[in-house]
Amino acid sequence: MSVTRRRSKKSGSSSSKKRSRKLYVPKGTSAFKKGQANSPFEQQTGGVAGDSAFATAPGFSEIPRVFSSFEEIAQQYQAPDKPVINSAGATGRGGEAASAFAPSAPVPPPQPPPPPTHQVQSDALKQRGNIKYNEGDYVGAIQLYSQAIRLSPMTPTYLLNRSAALIQLQRFGDAVEDSNRATEMDETLVKGYLRAGRSLIAMGRASDAREQFQRCCAVAQTPSVKPGLFEKIQAEARNEILKVQAYETGMRECISLLMQAGANPRGRKSDRKRRSSRPTDVDRRANRILAQEALKLSNKAAVIATWSIEPVRLKITAMMAMGTLASLTDSIGLCDVELRQRRQRSIVRLEDLVRGRDLSSVTPDESMRLSLANDIAILSLLRGRALHLCGDIPGSESTLRAANIALRNELALCNPDMPRPGGHRVLVQVQAEMLEEQRLVREMQARRECGNTEFRNVKYAKAYDAYSGALNLDPSHDSYNAILYCNRAAALMMLGLYTEAVADCDEALKRRSYYPKARQRRANA
Repeated sequence: MSVTRRRSKKSGSSSSKKRSRKLYVPKGTSAFKKGQANSPFEQQTGGVAGDSAFATAPGFSEIPRVFSSFEEIAQQYQAPDKPVINSAGATGRGGEAASAFAPSAPVPPPQPPPPPTHQVQSDALKQRGNIKYNEGDYVGAIQLYSQAIRLSPMTPTYLLNRSAALIQLQRFGDAVEDSNRATEMDETLVKGYLRAGRSLIAMGRASDAREQFQRCCAVAQTPSVKPGLFEKIQAEARNEILKVQAYETGMRECISLLMQAGANPRGRKSDRKRRSSRPTDVDRRANRILAQEALKLSNKAAVIATWSIEPVRLKITAMMAMGTLASLTDSIGLCDVELRQRRQRSIVRLEDLVRGRDLSSVTPDESMRLSLANDIAILSLLRGRALHLCGDIPGSESTLRAANIALRNELALCNPDMPRPGGHRVLVQVQAEMLEEQRLVREMQARRECGNTEFRNVKYAKAYDAYSGALNLDPSHDSYNAILYCNRAAALMMLGLYTEAVADCDEALKRRSYYPKARQRRANA
């Protein structure tokens, strides 16, 4: 009995263990074995299906796909610092959590906002302008740069590029304006200071150019400038400053030499005392040497200030101060060349050039018109003086008369109701100087013609007085006075004063070495 009881206890304990193991199997799963995956859900998750009827229900296989779709949507709106728990129980940050059903796509980084449409268009116009500039079509480049400026007026690069094209067309005033506007928008644009300074020195404004180059050196030392660009900009700015100093020194020394040589490059009012007597031969040789040195300095200054009239004025004055016929002829030829070049210069307004209008019918720029009129008036005045010194009194008088009429017309174009521009005062000064020269030429011509008329009328005493009065007008004018001395010698011979006639013929030969008529009259006397 006891043995039997023991066996029954062991069998009861084993049955209880079997029952406890069956508790892990859900009810109604007798058709499935433990650990066997028969449904689609079990195949994906590796779990055990619950009820066979539920596993084989319609649409059950779509549950993982739908669940993964909702999980991706939730990850997109999940804060990046909050952990995300996926269906498999894994945790992650933001969209980095892995899905148990399907791998989630990484969230793309935020894209920068697209640039405005007008900025894209202006950049395209700038690129087209650069192509035109490289091809040498500077007018087309200016038009494209101007269109870009209208679309993006606060972009300084477009102004800087247009200033470079304006320099190529020798519109230095407009180039300075564009460069200054660009540097006002961005003070670190060292190229703007360089281009403004080069334009100013080309116009002869040395002090303003030096100021621009000094600003360039100061800005180049700031940390905002690229390290590789610092040394290059510093070297260019210092070279330009040296050019400015050379220009100022050369102009100052040239004016001093011309004053010592008896020529006043700034007008004829202050050299009236020098006309009271004729310089000696030693003085003339010394003046010729001084004028040659002044000519060298003026040539160097003209290379630096290519657009300024002042170096050209000093150069022509130095040629006339030499006193030789060859130098006077060269000065007349130089005046003709400079006049031809300046009359071909364009003085249209920048807006008319940009819009492509008919340049023959547009209104010229006021400041450029006055500046060009000033240059033409100065060159015409110098040409009249050179003709006067050559002895061509009628040609000198006609040149000065035509120049005076043109200058009056230019001054009449200025609006009297508007403030007078800066070039108006300069034109008035040139007009006064031209009128004085014209009066002197007319008086010399009139005195000479009066003496010739009296000589033809057999009034030799009155002819002698007329010739003597003409000699006092400009004793330093050798070519003109040589003719007067020879004519007065003829009047003295008719009056029987042969000794005085020989002296006048000597004076004529002293002023003009090759003068056959004077030699013949001296021999007759």
